[in-house]
Amino acid sequence: MERKFITKKSIIFIIVLLTLALGLIFLMPEILGEKVEIWVDGELYDTFALSDSFSLSLDNGVVITGDGETAYFEKSDCPDKVCIKAGKLSLSGEWAACLPNKTVLKITGRNGEADTVN
Repeated sequence: MERKFITKKSIIFIIVLLTLALGLIFLMPEILGEKVEIWVDGELYDTFALSDSFSLSLDNGVVITGDGETAYFEKSDCPDKVCIKAGKLSLSGEWAACLPNKTVLKITGRNGEADTVN
């Protein structure tokens, strides 16, 4: 009697597993949602889910706030306050920067509606 290493049941099981794995890979950004990335001096300082409420005070005098739907520069000691005037960010691909304090606030994720061509 000859033993088979791969049976029909094994092949079906492998196909089902691969289908589930591929489905999770494509759905993972949808499940995780958009993120708020805070970069200070060119390095990733912290990451939050856009759906979380948070307030982060940095050592450079910048306060970044998230209200569960948007993220924004609340306070900055820079002279022009361009970062604060950028407003509230809510769409993937949007970003604002406080250049004197070397701080960037960026929304990342797959569900963006922001225009990439200005």
